[in-house]
Amino acid sequence: MNNKISRVLAFPILVVILLSLIQFFPGVLLSRSSELTEVSGEFIEAVEALDQDQYGKATRLLEKYSGDPPLGDYSTYLLARANLGGGKYEKALSVLEKISPGNGVLSFEKFYLKSKVLLEMGRPGLAGESAERALGKAVTEEEKRKILELQLTIAVNSNNYSAALKRGIDLVEVTNLRFVGEKRVQLLDRLGEIIREVDFDTAEPLEYLSRYVELLMDYGEYRRARSILLRNMGNWTGSLKYRAYFDLAWIDGFKVDHPEEARWTFQRLLGMNLPDWFEAKAKYYHTLFQAGETSDYDLVESLLEVGREFPGSYFGGLAVNRAFSERTKGASTLTLDHELERFKNSMTRSAVKDVTWRLFYRSFSEGKYKLAKDYLVSLESFYNQLPPELVFWRYKTNASSNGSTDYLKLVAEQNENPVNYYSLLESRKGWSRGSFDLRDTWKARELDLEEYEIKVTEKDLPTSLEKSLVYSIVFKNHGLYETALNRLKRLEPEMAPKDYLFLKSQWKRLAGEYKASLKSSTELMRWYYSNNQSPPLTVV
Repeated sequence: MNNKISRVLAFPILVVILLSLIQFFPGVLLSRSSELTEVSGEFIEAVEALDQDQYGKATRLLEKYSGDPPLGDYSTYLLARANLGGGKYEKALSVLEKISPGNGVLSFEKFYLKSKVLLEMGRPGLAGESAERALGKAVTEEEKRKILELQLTIAVNSNNYSAALKRGIDLVEVTNLRFVGEKRVQLLDRLGEIIREVDFDTAEPLEYLSRYVELLMDYGEYRRARSILLRNMGNWTGSLKYRAYFDLAWIDGFKVDHPEEARWTFQRLLGMNLPDWFEAKAKYYHTLFQAGETSDYDLVESLLEVGREFPGSYFGGLAVNRAFSERTKGASTLTLDHELERFKNSMTRSAVKDVTWRLFYRSFSEGKYKLAKDYLVSLESFYNQLPPELVFWRYKTNASSNGSTDYLKLVAEQNENPVNYYSLLESRKGWSRGSFDLRDTWKARELDLEEYEIKVTEKDLPTSLEKSLVYSIVFKNHGLYETALNRLKRLEPEMAPKDYLFLKSQWKRLAGEYKASLKSSTELMRWYYSNNQSPPLTVV
């Protein structure tokens, strides 16, 4: 009886003991789940006020906020931003001086904001020094873009237009202008105004200007580039001079339809003392230009002349390639083979390879399998390691002689090339690829983001990496996606590629950066296939 009573009493006593322990050690039973999913409504309210330019409200909320790291540290940085927005520059600077960069606040963030404050205070020299320190700490393309924009503004405010031009060109190079719409026009217009203020009496600004012209041409801004070239024709010297003449001739001759101007500029260019490699380039394009202007022009012979004059050079080889292409338009397989034998010693290696592939495909489609095999043998000499398509066609050519389809199974064994057209083809036929069937991809295997985040942090990670990753997730949970992604980028070298790419793609999606999210998801798909694994449906 006493034993029964003892057993009955033992359980509630144990519960009481455990509850007592929890009072003294509350952190012991806290799960990683609660650590990564708790959200501070007070902090979010402050961030929302700052985003809505309610600087007074944001300041009041942030001054009394005292959360755990990283939010507690980051709230100090946000307080400085709120003071800057409210025009309280001295106070903003005072708050910034209290920040010690770490996981809560990045060095880039501190020095970037400090530079903005100093600029507003009318101290461009100190602002420039702080901006230079921020640039040295920038890691992501977005960080580089932001600091270069600021440095451009500092240079203009200091009337240092040569420095402004350099920063503007750097900014163009880190900004994908094909996708920024109206901002592209605004940036190019701004650079146009800066160029008009630059003194081009020294070589350095002219180097920047030439670089900018090349960028404009890359983006199809031919009329802008032409205008700059014409306005500065008297300034170019040395190699910049013949590069400028070539660019102008090329634009007039091929892009804006000014044939008379192009003809005159080509003549001036070819009369200069050009290096051999550049002379080959100039004569190659001059030949193409003349062919477009003169109906009875012998393009093939003129191209061959360029090839003979500049043997072994890039544009000499390109001229011969083009001559061969012009000569063999509509030619039969026999004629194509004959002309290749005549031309191949002067053609580039890649061009000979491409023509040999054309000859193979023609022979195969015509049912001339023996001849097709000979071309495949010739193609093998172009590769150190045979690509999947060559192996595929070797087996298929052999099989076409006896009606076999085993070539698909043999191609499926190329595990070192797990995702390509040929592996997808063999999968469609029903054969497995290495350790999985590609059709497994379409099975409903979902990944929950929060569960994934918890699992990643529970891995055997170095303490500093785990801490930084947890901080990144906390920022993400509070809607600070750019902040979280900036920290995640810094962890990339230490993280498993699969984990890094999954988090990046999902966080970019939450931030509304769908193009970037798609890019990361595509990289992650490649990772799965290259490791012979079937990607989950969430990734697909």
